[in-house]
Amino acid sequence: MVFVIQHIIRNVIFFDLNLIIIVVVGIGVFYTMLFVLPEQLVILYCKYRFESFNFDKDGNLKPMGTKRKDVIY
Repeated sequence: MVFVIQHIIRNVIFFDLNLIIIVVVGIGVFYTMLFVLPEQLVILYCKYRFESFNFDKDGNLKPMGTKRKDVIY
């Protein structure tokens, strides 16, 4: 990304700092979401699929196997 910015600065006659900042922030947000979004989607799926990924009314994680009779819900 640094080489791309250097190339743009050297080959463009006018230097618009706002444009370069917008491009760098856009690329940064894109790559951040590329790594963060899949993890968030997996967590969301697990919260709907498995009851043990959710919290009870007291703020504690629900135990695995919510149909256990020795746990009070």
